[in-house]
Amino acid sequence: MNKSFMQKFRYRAVAVTAVALALGSVVTTATTVQAAPAEGFVDGWDNVTDDWGDEGVLSTTQHANSGATGIWQAILYNDGFLNRSDIDCKFGPATAEATRKWQAKYLGASQADGIVGPKTFGKASSWLSLIGYGPGYHTFRYDGEVLLPISFDRDDATGRYRFYRRPEPSGVVDGYYNSMGGC
Repeated sequence: MNKSFMQKFRYRAVAVTAVALALGSVVTTATTVQAAPAEGFVDGWDNVTDDWGDEGVLSTTQHANSGATGIWQAILYNDGFLNRSDIDCKFGPATAEATRKWQAKYLGASQADGIVGPKTFGKASSWLSLIGYGPGYHTFRYDGEVLLPISFDRDDATGRYRFYRRPEPSGVVDGYYNSMGGC
């Protein structure tokens, strides 16, 4: 091959590579929007039924002792997979098993891995509905199987979710990923 051909070939190869890298970074930038746990808490804005579709992972090894786990346990309670007394913000074997049962029922047996990710959390948020609001927050009901469900609040200024643990021990549980947040 002659020298001129090789120079043109290298120049074009570099140009094609540069374009491919540029397009790849545009595509990557456009598709990597992710909410918590990078922000530190379960959050959402606007339409409540898709609030949790971008949440982080909860499992026996990821954010296992957290307010975010408490929110997930409240959902499991609301659907009859855990007792109210099991809401302890600790993702242990009972929560993992209840999660597998929940996933098998609502996502299909092939999705029942016992790990809560965006798909599982997202499906759960599709059953949230507005039931009221107060100064600075909105209150949502999870439409589950339990007659006296636990409701969730979302702070209007921050988008952060929380719930109230009742009966005793009672108190506000904030949906933090790295803290038990009042649990």
